[in-house]
Amino acid sequence: MEFMDTDMTEASASLSFTTTAPTIPATASNTTTSALPTEPISELLTHPALAYANLARLQDPAQTALLHTVHVYDFDQTLFRSPLPNPALWDHAFVGLLQAWNGVGGGWWHNPATLDGLGPEAEATAWDGWWNEELVDNIRQSAADPVCLTVLLTGRFGPIHNTQILKMIRAKGLVFDLVASKPSTVALLENYHQHHNHHHLKQNRHQQQYHPRLHHRGDDGSSPSLSGSRQRREEAQNSRREGIRNHREETNTTNASASATAGARIYRKIHTYNTKLDFLYHILFEYPQLQHMHLWDDRPEQMARFHRIGQSWLASQRLQTFQITHVFLSPKYLDMDLEQDLVENMVKEHNTLVRMEQRGAPSWVAGLGPLPKTRPELEKIFSERGSRRNPEGYDFWGPMETYSPPARVKIEMVELVQTTGISFASGVQRFLKSLVPMDVSTPRLPEVGGSRVERDGPKVDLKANRPSNLRGKDMSFWAIPEDLHVPLSLGVAPTDFATTLGGLGSMVLVEIVASGEYGSRVWALQVKDASPISHSVDSPLSPQPSGSVRHAGRYFAAGEASAAQQQATLRIDADSGEEEPVILVGPTGAVFSSIQSFMAGAPPIQGRVVLRKDHRGSPNLTLAHMVRGNKPSMASKINHWEPFELYSSQGSASSSSPQPLSPQPRIIVVGTIAEKHLWGTKPLQNYGHLATIARPEVQISQIIKDFMAQQQQPLSGPELGAVIQTVQQVMERLNIPNKSDRAEQITALTRTIVYRDLIVPKNEAAMSSN
Repeated sequence: MEFMDTDMTEASASLSFTTTAPTIPATASNTTTSALPTEPISELLTHPALAYANLARLQDPAQTALLHTVHVYDFDQTLFRSPLPNPALWDHAFVGLLQAWNGVGGGWWHNPATLDGLGPEAEATAWDGWWNEELVDNIRQSAADPVCLTVLLTGRFGPIHNTQILKMIRAKGLVFDLVASKPSTVALLENYHQHHNHHHLKQNRHQQQYHPRLHHRGDDGSSPSLSGSRQRREEAQNSRREGIRNHREETNTTNASASATAGARIYRKIHTYNTKLDFLYHILFEYPQLQHMHLWDDRPEQMARFHRIGQSWLASQRLQTFQITHVFLSPKYLDMDLEQDLVENMVKEHNTLVRMEQRGAPSWVAGLGPLPKTRPELEKIFSERGSRRNPEGYDFWGPMETYSPPARVKIEMVELVQTTGISFASGVQRFLKSLVPMDVSTPRLPEVGGSRVERDGPKVDLKANRPSNLRGKDMSFWAIPEDLHVPLSLGVAPTDFATTLGGLGSMVLVEIVASGEYGSRVWALQVKDASPISHSVDSPLSPQPSGSVRHAGRYFAAGEASAAQQQATLRIDADSGEEEPVILVGPTGAVFSSIQSFMAGAPPIQGRVVLRKDHRGSPNLTLAHMVRGNKPSMASKINHWEPFELYSSQGSASSSSPQPLSPQPRIIVVGTIAEKHLWGTKPLQNYGHLATIARPEVQISQIIKDFMAQQQQPLSGPELGAVIQTVQQVMERLNIPNKSDRAEQITALTRTIVYRDLIVPKNEAAMSSN
């Protein structure tokens, strides 16, 4: 680690602009109070969201007078490839629970280990491979520009994550003028004054560590630096852990006090967008000479709201230019062992909170902070934005969304069979993923010969044709699943159907025959059985291995990983009369250009490709999908399939136009009948009295999303939540049960409320801005 510090110092010294900007310290202990500025500092530099400020520059009138541009960068999934829960480990529903705020403990994004738990190897390389290097270059150019104010503005909860974020950007050699985070995810509404005074003291304690006045140049003008010693690092790590414990203790103290004096606790949710917008307004108030603003973000719904406010700044001539760049990063995951340990600890902490609440302790709420205040200038601006819904004015921190914590329920992790179907060994996985066009985000794969095929001449790179609805569209926001598989039955297959498939562990030939898409969100390949052997459901099958073995976080049918099967190609009758060219990929990735060239000695082919009769669609595998808005079941909704074709590209895809192969070969891959195992939680009926709660049959949220999409209107999460709450209240008042036989009535009611509460105000706002 000392080597790392030296290496980073030398790297930073080679950049000319680092001589005029301080290195970001990781802790306040690196500075002394003797050089603290004595003059009052601005509202921007005392903002509760502020984690760091470059006072050497921002309190120098000669330097701030030059500013006329501000560049604002988001952190998660924009600058940094923050790890997400791995869908190859966890059940789809459990992934949603993990990422939900206050779901499993405090939730994925309020857990410090999602950043500081990436492992010592990642830290030793300054988290190489996790950064968006293109944006890193942009930031360095911004920091080197004397007319540009460079800002990192993240939605992470600051009291937990500030220290680690500052440490990471320093290790990367990035220089910002301002670093800001989210000081509150929720704020207590009961006993406001008592709560506010308590948190005012708590905020001051946090700012003893993060206050910008502690981040300054030394008396000699040099930047404070960090020692690379193990002792200093351990002290910083222990300090961070202690800070997290103190935050929880303070939260519980506040909750206990409120519980004793006010009964039920009601909180107000503080939305990330509002926090960021408030900080941007503070920047504009602080530096009125700024004329150009450029934002980088990854969340489309948040960007749409920033775009609208940016248009109002342009209309009022507050800014001359306003630009937003949508950043997309392909998903990246923790080491599987690290992630399993992380989630196991999250579940343990969650269940500890359950036991504490059962013994009478108050509910612990993640991200508790102070209620935000609105500057008088902002109150004046937004009081002039009255509407029919709110004649007195628009609440800057709206929409108002309250939260009362329900009783936590114990989480018990169980191994779930998500599907029974066809799994593919690593060699086949690599081949299939190599067929995807280059503008789709591809998981990092080792170089293998299986991505190129020997066809009586030079090697040819192969790419699959896109469905016609996806051709010419930007697919850089798409990703390839980590585990390609063909689901044939949900959950554990019934005994008779498992027999029809050939039993777990049976080898099967899978031929790709067609390509299709659904809603421009999922791209799938239709497959069929390619075995030349005539199967009979009633024919006796040899005994199949049972059970499963774990490998790299996934589960395969026992016997799949055997040496004989991994090394085998397929034994196919040479008299099968094949005339079309064939590309067949074995488990190891070995590729053959004709069936006759296969090596003998493979296990017998006994598996079948057949979909359960009560399942919709046809057998398929999802080849790519949009990172957002995708569900695993969407491929089953495809009802239009196009012929599957391959294209060749000599050299790089950018240097030559893809040409269709002629004649088109049959593409056959080797698979194994197996169960796909994931970790999840026990079904709801195992949670006692909660099993009696009626489950909604009509998805109100989907009605809202579909209607807004038809109207080509953006929809944010808070807007969706507010409308759902209104619809539910009206349904309760009118005594309309959420039953499938009332779907038409519920749909009409929901659309009416959406039109009244969302579409009309949005149209009015657009007309007023024009």
